Amino acid sequence: MSGNNESVLKWLTGALTPVVFGPPHHATHLGNSYLGGFLSSGTASGATAELLMITRNSEINLRFAVHSGGDAYVVLIESPTVVSSGTYNPVINRNRNSLNTPDMLMFRGPSVSGGTEFPTMFIPGGSGGLAAGGMVSSDDEILLKKNSVYSLRAKNITAQAQDICILVDSYIEVGEPASD
Repeated sequence: MSGNNESVLKWLTGALTPVVFGPPHHATHLGNSYLGGFLSSGTASGATAELLMITRNSEINLRFAVHSGGDAYVVLIESPTVVSSGTYNPVINRNRNSLNTPDMLMFRGPSVSGGTEFPTMFIPGGSGGLAAGGMVSSDDEILLKKNSVYSLRAKNITAQAQDICILVDSYIEVGEPASD
């Protein structure tokens, strides 16, 4: 026997084995896991889609994915100067039974300058009649500092308008309570 059948057999015979799962899964059950993002339809050639993230009293474990209808550059910026915050962007608790609120605010379409740029990533989505779309994502979590500002920017580098979608998946470390 293997897989689930072996687990059921061990349970039936009293040979229980511990169930182990990672921090993101546990954070979801505790109500400390969140999802945010937006779709920028028809982002003009040379224009950007940008998501401003402001952390509060918790370190935030962050993963992101950016999808584009064509070639694009993507960069995460730490501590940019905020000229305008843009439009509030809702952040959704993954545990729909939880009343916890996120410890990070998000705004789409901000105006920012400067800051420390993480390495730029390239979305190989194609251009012209050959544009098929593509995506990039953070391979590992990035631990964002408390009470800090970050911006996730995607720039359309094709000659045509393209849709760009920015998705952010975050959680507060297990054992650290969510903000009220």
